[in-house]
Amino acid sequence: VQSCLARHDDAVGCDVDPKCVWNDVNPQCEKNCSLIAAQIDCEAQRDTCEWSAQYSKCQVRCAILYDNTSATSCSADPRCQYNAINNACQTECSAVPTKAVCAVTDGCAWNPQNKQCKPACGQYGNE
Repeated sequence: VQSCLARHDDAVGCDVDPKCVWNDVNPQCEKNCSLIAAQIDCEAQRDTCEWSAQYSKCQVRCAILYDNTSATSCSADPRCQYNAINNACQTECSAVPTKAVCAVTDGCAWNPQNKQCKPACGQYGNE
């Protein structure tokens, strides 16, 4: 069986293949995140995938699933949030597992009292 990279050299062909996902950051076709079982393999494909500690599975990043113009679709997904400042869909802050990752996630801030990542003030209409 050929890899997604070997089968598709453009986003159009890659996006219609249910076993693949297009990587916009490093333009190439990669294995669909939902088909990756191991956390280490998921994290190796970090441009398109992210590991969900809550569900113990690999998932397509919110920014890949929902382009910058689909705020409604992004916000309808419980694991995603729309960042109006960056005009981009991203992982919901509360799903960010660590202080270090939270610190580098746009629009999120670490809450030391409950040790959770939360939306930063003013980012999502929660002022």
